[in-house]
Amino acid sequence: MERGGGAAEGTRTPDPRFTKAVLYRLSYCGIGGRHVARIGRPGKGRSGQYGKRLPYSEVRTALLLRGGFDQEALMRIAHAEDSSQASNVIRGGKRDFRTLLRGNEESPNNYRLSFVRQSGELDVPRHRHNFDQIRMCLEGDPQNYGKDKWFAPGEIVYFPEGTPYGPEQSASHRLSITLQFGGASGQGYIGAQRTAAAIEEMNALGTFEKGVFIRSGELGAGQRRNQDSYEAIWEHINRRKLTYPKPRYEEPIQIKPANFDWLPEARQQGIATKPLAVFSERGCSISMLKVDAGASGEIETRACVRIGFVVKGEGEANGETIRKHTAFSLEPHEPCRIASRDGTELLVVGLPAMG
Repeated sequence: MERGGGAAEGTRTPDPRFTKAVLYRLSYCGIGGRHVARIGRPGKGRSGQYGKRLPYSEVRTALLLRGGFDQEALMRIAHAEDSSQASNVIRGGKRDFRTLLRGNEESPNNYRLSFVRQSGELDVPRHRHNFDQIRMCLEGDPQNYGKDKWFAPGEIVYFPEGTPYGPEQSASHRLSITLQFGGASGQGYIGAQRTAAAIEEMNALGTFEKGVFIRSGELGAGQRRNQDSYEAIWEHINRRKLTYPKPRYEEPIQIKPANFDWLPEARQQGIATKPLAVFSERGCSISMLKVDAGASGEIETRACVRIGFVVKGEGEANGETIRKHTAFSLEPHEPCRIASRDGTELLVVGLPAMG
């Protein structure tokens, strides 16, 4: 809640008969009111400790009526235990990938968030991507991403586009998330549908083994017998050679959030953040957000897609229930109010702003 301001003395009517409507409850106040009902501002209003909470269905309708948001684009939410949509495991190994969220396949801002369970041996050769990737280990054994390179539960690794890493060799049993998305170069990210279609077509041309596509029969001009799986899929889809972006970073960046201090939000009591990193000229950001028991606040709006993932606790995001291992996405400039009765912690990633 935020005191003062609003439309009461501006171009819109201050008549409280109209300011009770959802659009006005979002951003305007009547003469008789002492506050503006903006999503997520902490404070004490007449409707309770944090003011009257709007159901997200009403918020969504109001935003669509206001304009600037697409019907299919507003906040999407997924709970890991409810997900049954399997992802493609391009590089093999004893891993189960479940897609939680995905973006628009036609957009350079496309992304996919996967919930991953490794249950045994993994052997992936050294490779690189033409997209960015973020992994967070959640539970179980440490996760390997190269020779003598391991990260433990609670830790995060950022894999920049164009930067080689690996080999990945382990027999771990762990839970993690993997977020893949178009990087600063603007090459985008190939989504699950096109990848699955390409794999089905390519099965007639060879086999996928341990992250390598092995072609059978006679090779065409410029083709290799053995080729990185993703590279081969990309070239099959695009019908041209993959040119990797020049690496902006020498190696993947490992982040240890536990070693960062929480920074209290000056204007939002009970809300604290850990700004962990910002990468590239496009401003890909990684941070942690903590909501204390009984607190409420808002996630800072930004001119990019943001992905939230609940690491601990439960609460609400725009009136929708969130709990441990819930994921949600927010479109550029989309507001999001977070509240929790018993406290919660989230990972928040801001994807590169592609303009």
